[in-house]
Amino acid sequence: MTARIGYEHRGALGVPFACSRGLTEDDLGTLYDAGAEAVRLLAEGRKHPLLMDGATLMTRWKQLPERALAQGAAGKLARAARKFAEGLGDIVSVGIGGSYLGGAAVVQALTHSQSAIDAKARGGAPRVHFLGEQLDPDLIREKLEALDPDRTGVIVISKSGTTTETAVMFRLMADWLGPARMRAHAVAVTDAASGALREAVKKYGLNACIDADLAPFFNVPDGIGGRFSVMSAAGLFVIAAAGIDVESLLEGARCAEEEWCRRPEPAANVALRRAVVRAAFMLHGGAVERLVSNSWHLGGVLSWARQLYPESDGKAGYGLSVVEALYSREAHSDGQLVAEGPRNIKELFFLLERFARADLAIPALEGVADGLGKTAAAFSVNQVNRVVCEALLYDHITRGVPVDVWRIPERTPFVIGQLLQSEMNAVLIECLILRINGVVQPGVVGYKNAMFGLLGREGSDTALAGRAAALLASLGLR
Repeated sequence: MTARIGYEHRGALGVPFACSRGLTEDDLGTLYDAGAEAVRLLAEGRKHPLLMDGATLMTRWKQLPERALAQGAAGKLARAARKFAEGLGDIVSVGIGGSYLGGAAVVQALTHSQSAIDAKARGGAPRVHFLGEQLDPDLIREKLEALDPDRTGVIVISKSGTTTETAVMFRLMADWLGPARMRAHAVAVTDAASGALREAVKKYGLNACIDADLAPFFNVPDGIGGRFSVMSAAGLFVIAAAGIDVESLLEGARCAEEEWCRRPEPAANVALRRAVVRAAFMLHGGAVERLVSNSWHLGGVLSWARQLYPESDGKAGYGLSVVEALYSREAHSDGQLVAEGPRNIKELFFLLERFARADLAIPALEGVADGLGKTAAAFSVNQVNRVVCEALLYDHITRGVPVDVWRIPERTPFVIGQLLQSEMNAVLIECLILRINGVVQPGVVGYKNAMFGLLGREGSDTALAGRAAALLASLGLR
């Protein structure tokens, strides 16, 4: 396992945007001292007001890869996941936000794109579905109608068990499976000691496949927020159940921590450089970051990062609006806006440099005047994919769009582990540079309180519910 990710930021320098002349190395240099101190703070695990949620330090995720590997928890979890998946045709993972995005990102990145319809492509593993992030009743009904409850397992992920969307989906799955199948085919990853879902584990006899020696690791640990939980059981169990090597994933994350994430020198730490470029772009008037890739398989990683950054740094007037895009697709949709729209956009390429499969040749086809005659003879589809990205990089940079690049050498668990761990480090380094608390998300409480009131949940704010109902009525929506 020698492959390492790389980060290139020269395409983000000297590109005029917004009210800026373009970022310079001097602009970055003014932030590197604060960034280096942030790296030291995270590496040492020191308490700091900007890393606390109440009295809890929220950086335990940095130690997870090393501890899971050293204590043998990764191997135990992989065996438990195989035991859980045995005989199942499908697995439904129930969660929302960080409780599902990390697992979904890795599953999409490291499984066959047609695994849903090709059993051989799954290598004997069940199909994996994600429900609960979108309470679309048609989607839920149609999904369950297509599945066999006798051959479907359920993984429910929620720290408290009271998240409305997850709680609704848990009830639907419990009713659909029935008590006997719930005991045999359902597990819950939740708080280690308390909460509504922990009580459900006891009541319904869930987690039958989890041995006692794995139980201390099979939870959503204190000190780890949902968007930082992919290397905990919250992410790893569904990843392992999909047949992915979680030990290699954790080895990649540990590699990132040991080789660069704890080093305060910019030249040695790709996460630090990524954080500083993003913070500098924001401070110089940038407003939008496009996360783009040339690989469909990395689309889930883009979705995961789209939550990671806004929920961490979108406060106190800071933050970038994050958009995810795949190329070539978006070159033919909002590519016009990127080229000639507002100059407040930057792009971060997640550039996959080597595809897992052999080169796909472009066949010769006589009598078709599509302009591909010489190209078809000289280039494979893999090579055309790369040239598309090179052309977009050139065009966007020369039009005033700063571009930085994650260079991803291959699509393996070891490399994906490096990438996710580096991005989690980068976002908190950036938040510490900006002097904002990146581990809390107070802004989402407003919608939750309004929702609780409108649903009439116990203890909800009835006055708030009345104001919300009145506003909706004034808009003709109630």
